[in-house]
Amino acid sequence: MPRSSDGQNEHAALLSPKSRAGEGGLSRTVVPRWRWTRFIGRPRVSPWVTIRPMTAPTSVYVELTRAFNRGRSRAVLGSGQAVVLHRLSMMTKDGDWIVRENPEDLQHILLELQSRGAVYCCGAPLDVRWLRHGWSSHLEFRVGGVRIRVDFFTRPPRLQFQDVQSQFDRGQPDSAPFVDLVSLARMKMTDREKDWPIIGELARRMEAIEDRVLWSRSARELLSMRKTHPGLFATLVQVRPLLGLETDELHAWEAALDRERRDWMHRNEERLAVYARASEKWRLAWMGIDSRMQGHVLVDSHRIMVDAAEQLLPQDPHPEAGSAPQS
Repeated sequence: MPRSSDGQNEHAALLSPKSRAGEGGLSRTVVPRWRWTRFIGRPRVSPWVTIRPMTAPTSVYVELTRAFNRGRSRAVLGSGQAVVLHRLSMMTKDGDWIVRENPEDLQHILLELQSRGAVYCCGAPLDVRWLRHGWSSHLEFRVGGVRIRVDFFTRPPRLQFQDVQSQFDRGQPDSAPFVDLVSLARMKMTDREKDWPIIGELARRMEAIEDRVLWSRSARELLSMRKTHPGLFATLVQVRPLLGLETDELHAWEAALDRERRDWMHRNEERLAVYARASEKWRLAWMGIDSRMQGHVLVDSHRIMVDAAEQLLPQDPHPEAGSAPQS
């Protein structure tokens, strides 16, 4: 993996958010040379060595978000990058955005990606007609030899549409907003084992006791909160049935948490299976579609992709439901 001139890992520098003094970030300093004093036996800094604070470059995903939001709030970072910005992870390999569901804002994002030489990967076009039914769009480009993967959706699973819209109200033009803790916890309820410990850590950072009760993944913490807030558990049991468990046995709560996690994992597997079945023809045809887009700028590639998708990729993968499910 290539390294930058100051010895930092170039890939990590691109993907990690910029550290800031006073915000828990780590600043890098030039390591001084030491001289040992003969008489007192302790190190002192040579007077000719300059110590200067340095910070890592701003994350390419943060820079992209600011560009997407130039003049208007259009995109909010979610999933892995939001975990990084909530300071629960050092870095992640790709970026996910919730974007506004209208053609003008999607066109702005498409042009920003075109300026960076982005190309489509197999997925839905960045088009409202597909995104409004839960599909996602996938693109990539390179920065200094590093591949940058970017994904977009307007209807993230398990989030109500009004909750999605509230994410944009939190952002300001030219800023790099990321989803709140509760929304991020919902987004992490996937079929991947590695996402569930993150939900537990997110829950510990939630301010409202109601949110901590609803999202905690720790049997011990739930039992402790039940002792101090028994009425709250009785109220929230309709939202989270696990809270109705009538025992103080730790192993029983741990088993219930495991069942709850697996239930949600299976739900997500079933959700993904719907999209996999609907996109079977599209995936089989993708190599030919990708070949036709070669050599075109992204806006022209987008038109080619939309023309093909109109023939092969159903806009609504579950027409009997009338809209994308939120579970």
